Amino acid sequence: MKQDLTTIFAVSSGSGRAGISVLRMTGPEVLRVLRALTGRPVFTARKAYFANLRDGAGDVLDQGLALFFPGPHSVTGEDLGELHLHGSPAVVASVLKVLSGLGLQHAEPGEFTRRAYQN
Repeated sequence: MKQDLTTIFAVSSGSGRAGISVLRMTGPEVLRVLRALTGRPVFTARKAYFANLRDGAGDVLDQGLALFFPGPHSVTGEDLGELHLHGSPAVVASVLKVLSGLGLQHAEPGEFTRRAYQN
């Protein structure tokens, strides 16, 4: 298995207003980022956790679900995380900004599929 050294993220539920938005991350930093956003130290594989999603200052961005899928048994073959949050464009934008601030890179079109194929 070839594992990329960067961790990427993208909105996987589409853009615009929605009841729920899903943000997906894949790469070696996923677990660190999930812990930072939720304050939760332990994630059981494939279990959804309800959590307050917080920025670096501790301010609550939203309440939502956080899931962890460890590689190589994920869709990309790498550690993968999902955040299910409210679909407000403002909420989504604030969480995306925090993900960038935590060192993740915005995924290029097709990059999740490329990693899945390569792995």
